[in-house]
Formats: sequence, C-alpha cells, structure tokens
Amino acid sequence: MPTTSFVGRADELAALQVRLGESRLVTVLGAPGTGKTRLCRELVERERAAGRRTVFCDLTEAEDLISLCGAVARALDVPLGGAGDAAGAARAIGAALSRMGHPLVVLDNFEQVADLAPATVGIWLDDAPAVSFLVTSRQRLGVAGEALFDLGPLALPESAGDPQASEAFQLFVQRARLVRRDFQPDAEESRTVATLVRELDGLPLAIELAAARLRTLSSAQLLSRMAQRFELLSAPGAAGKATTLRGALESSWETLDAAERTTLAECAAFRGGFTLEAAEAVVDLGHDASAPWLLDVLEALVDKSLLTTYAESTSQRRFGMLVSIRELGLDKLVEMGSAREVAVRHARYYLDAGRAWTHALSGADAARSRHLLGLETENLLAIHRRALDHGQGPAALPTALGAALVLAPLLSTQGPFGMLLTLLDAPLLRARDAEGVDERLLARAHDARAVALRYMGRSTEALADAQRAVALAESTGDERLLARVMTTLSVNELVLGDWRESRAHVERALVVHRAAGDASSEGRALAALGDTWFYEDRLDEAHKSYAAALAIHRQLGERAAEGVALSRLASVAMERGDAAAARELYRGSVELHREVGDRRALASTSGYLAILEQEEGDLGAAEQRFRDAIELAREIENRRTEGIFTGYLAGCLLETGRLAEAAET
Repeated sequence: MPTTSFVGRADELAALQVRLGESRLVTVLGAPGTGKTRLCRELVERERAAGRRTVFCDLTEAEDLISLCGAVARALDVPLGGAGDAAGAARAIGAALSRMGHPLVVLDNFEQVADLAPATVGIWLDDAPAVSFLVTSRQRLGVAGEALFDLGPLALPESAGDPQASEAFQLFVQRARLVRRDFQPDAEESRTVATLVRELDGLPLAIELAAARLRTLSSAQLLSRMAQRFELLSAPGAAGKATTLRGALESSWETLDAAERTTLAECAAFRGGFTLEAAEAVVDLGHDASAPWLLDVLEALVDKSLLTTYAESTSQRRFGMLVSIRELGLDKLVEMGSAREVAVRHARYYLDAGRAWTHALSGADAARSRHLLGLETENLLAIHRRALDHGQGPAALPTALGAALVLAPLLSTQGPFGMLLTLLDAPLLRARDAEGVDERLLARAHDARAVALRYMGRSTEALADAQRAVALAESTGDERLLARVMTTLSVNELVLGDWRESRAHVERALVVHRAAGDASSEGRALAALGDTWFYEDRLDEAHKSYAAALAIHRQLGERAAEGVALSRLASVAMERGDAAAARELYRGSVELHREVGDRRALASTSGYLAILEQEEGDLGAAEQRFRDAIELAREIENRRTEGIFTGYLAGCLLETGRLAEAAET
C-alpha cells in the first residue's frame, strides 16, 4: 500500500504537468470532493522541488472582486494600499506578477467567483506573459486560452480482479490506518470495502470521511449506513464546508441559478444515466418565452462539474450524475415539493419508451431494442421501487407491474430469472388485497411469472401461474391476450408431459392468432405446436410446424424467433440421423442468438450443439461447449438448462475416462 498522503493519480499528475507545459492557464475541473486541491498541491510540491517559484492561493472565502484581489495579493505578498478601487487592485497584481519571472500561481476554489475571471486572470495573463496559472474550479472560467483538465473520481475496484489494486481502495485503507493502525482487510472485508468505495463514487473526500469512521464502526456497518451518507460523511463535530461532503456539495448548489437548481434536482430522479430526450420529458422549466433552453442548462451543469457526459455509442451521448450529488438533488426535490410530479413524469416517459422497445424485441431491430432496455434497466427498476415504496395512489400497482413487464422480455432472455420473479412477486402480492387492478395486467404478470419459473426448473409452480393467467384472460374477454397466455400454458403442460392438453391449448391459440392477423404470435404458436408433435416422435408433423414458423419469422424479420425455429429444426434433423444438417442449423441458430443477445436461447442451443459433437466423437469440443453453456445458464439462473447439460457433461467426462471428475459433476 502507498504510505504517502498522495494516493494514486500518478497518471493524472503527469498529464497535468504536460498540460501546463502546453498552456499558461489550466483549469482543473471536477465535482466536489474529487481531490482537485490535493492534486494541485502535489504538483506544487514537485515544481518547488525542481526549483520553480510557486504561489498557492486559497479563494474559498472570496465573494467579489475586492476580496478576490485581496486574497491573491496576500498570497503574493503584494501591497495594495495605493491601488484605489478593485479594478486598480487587479492591475497592481498584474504589474507585480510581471516582475516575478516565471512563477506558477495556483488559484484554488475559483468557482464562486468564476464570473470575475476575465477581470482578473484574463488581465494577468496579458500583463505577465511569463507567468503560468493553475486553477481549480467546479466550472470553467471562460477566459481566452484556457485549457481544461477534467478530474474524475478515483479508479474503482473492478467486479473481477483484485480490489486492492484500485486507487479508491488504497486511499480508504491508508486513511483507515490513521485511526486503526492495524487495519488490514481480509478477502471478505476487501469485498465490503470495494462495495463501499463504489457507493462513495470514488470521491477522495467521501472516502477519507468514511474511513475516519472506522474508529467506531466496521466497514460492514459503514456500508449498511449509506442511506445516511451525509450524516455519516462528516468529520465528527465539524461543520465547515471543507470537512463535510454535504457542505462541499451545498457550496456548489449555492452557485446555481433557479433553472440550474430545478434541473439538477429533477435530474436526480434518473438512475444509471439519461439521454437529452429523457431530460426533456422529465425536467419542467416552464413553457413561457422566458424559460431557458434545457440543453443550455444541462451544459451549464456539465461545465460546473455537477453532471457528466459520456458516449453511449457513436450516435448518442448520455448524462450521468454521481450518487452523492443525486442524493443532494433528491433532498432538494423534496424541499421544492415537486418529488411526486417528477416521479410521475419519469415513470410515464420510461414506461412508454420501454413498451416500444419491448414490442420491437420481436422484430428486425431486436438487438438495438435489447441494448436500450439494458441501458435503461436502472431507470425502470427505480420506477418499480418508487411505486412500491412511496406509492402513487391507485396508479402505484399498475406502475410497478408496468415496469416489471417492460423488463420481463429482457430478463427472460438475459436473466437473471430470480430478479424477474422478485419484480413480479411484490406487486402481485399487494394486488391480492387491492381493488380495481386491471385483470389484463395481472394476466400478463402471471404469464411472465410462469415463464421465469419454468426456466428456473420450478415447473409445477409455473403451470399454476400459467393457469392463473389463462383464467384472468378469460374473464377479460380479450381473445388475443387469451391466445398468448394459452401458448405459455401449452409449453408448461408439455414440460410436465401432458402433450394432449398442450396441443389442444396451442391449437386453440392458433385459431385466434390467425383470425386476428397476428402473424408473429402465430409463428410462436406454430413452434409450440411443433414441440407437441416432436414430443410424440411424429417428426414429419413437427418439421412442418417448425418450417412454417421459420417462414413467418423470416418474413417479419424476427431474428430471435428465427433462431428458435432453426434450433427446433436442427433437433428434428438430429433425430432423423442427419448430423450434417443438424450441425448447420444449430450453428446458424447460435449465431442468431449471439447477434440479438438472447443469452437463454444461446445457452440451450449451444448445449444441443455440444450433444451433437459428443455423438460424433468430438469430445474435446463437446466438453468445452457444455461447460460454456452451463456457465451461461448458471449466470442467468436457468436451472433447467443447467441441470440438463450438467448431466451430459458428466457423460462426456465418463467417455474420456475421468471418473472422479464425472462423479463431482
């Protein structure tokens, strides 16, 4: 572990020195608590050690031109007695700087007087062409020639790998040892500390304040109290802005105008980042001619280091917010009395957008839609959590169920299935005692629950939910909904071996889909019908149903469903003994599942391809493919697929004479 006070930031320090060699004015930008001052102090020490004259000036208390010039004059030891007014003082400082050679002047905490930069730093750059200025600020100065140096949080521990290698972890341990000399986290506590510093955004100030609490708390206790982060992250007994995270953030809040405050507070409703379009739907700055343009306000907050931007793709950028800043924003939102209205707008936008993405999952744009749902999962989870925790009157349960159902198609192909079950269970449990909940919504929720339970290997429970979905759909009189949930029921019945009931239900569903002109649902029902024929070993009928399903999905451009149909046709070819055709079909299916990101189907199809390789004697390839399929199934909690291919892997190991490994498997 490093033993100096300056942990990490070696790359940033070197880059900052290079930046100073390229420009005479460098502004280090960063959110409160990112360690801007510490970085600059370390650079000052190195410049002094190299023989350069440096001046460090703290502008925390500066509020106007007079106090700003006074602070700089004191740091430079320049008398201002005869300067007259503030403008004269600025000129006097410029003249004094011009006689000092090539010093480095550090102006720390410039943000609260940033609007005075042209009248001070701008003049001094002209008056003293040999002087370099290093400024720390939460917003840019806007002076000609200004070079920006963005300083983000410390590097966080990666989910995989040694957490102790990260800068954030190292700083926490170093500061913890100031209050607990023997602090040496073992593997379990290292994981706790890693989670803790992630919760703290990697902010040096927050990490130092948290580590100081280890005198009386364990790291696990610290982590469990993150809901009270602002009370926790303060120097005990201290109230100064420099010694509390809340104080550091409040000082930034005080610099904002009314539109910036409203925008920052309302953006706190987002989780996991957001787009400009989402902000336009959620943030309300008024609609009269005097209302500022939201994009300008967002850019101002980025300039003030309270929002970040990052590239989600080559065609779109997203906005982000540190957790601590978001917590402050949520507090302010409550103070403003607009938390509920913002939550409603946030839910409306993401539920509408989510339904559109979910609908597109069956089409040619499936990969992009799945990607968008993945990006916005945190926002959808926030809607679900908010509706259940705080409620929105009669709309609370529909909102929570709506968020769960938007995520259901993603989670039923990506996993984890346990998460989907959790999202559905809480609102469904409350719905038992509620009145007036839309039965269509409840039918869809039980249908999704049946799917999750089946993949988790809980087939009997899955059948009960599928039957409940059918009963609810029948009571609504919605034939198309009934046909869709009846297809799910059919699949669950077949899993339990009741192929007659399964076929009767799916044939009934087919009639409705065809009458309604719902080709996509017809294709899925045809695949389910093919399964019933395949179960009876009536391969010609199965092939006919699967081929019809494939033709429909190809015509509609539904790549994910096309991959399923190919896999089913491969199984028929395999049963017929046509290994070459089966191999080609399975490989085509694997590629389609990988293309659209369907991890569930990828795991099962890869496993069936491994069975074919095993039968052909390619045991090495089969073993590796079984292991990959099992690992993927385990990740997404697909116990049924995991169990099937674990058995096949054991058989593969037996064939190679590895009896002990097979027994363990």
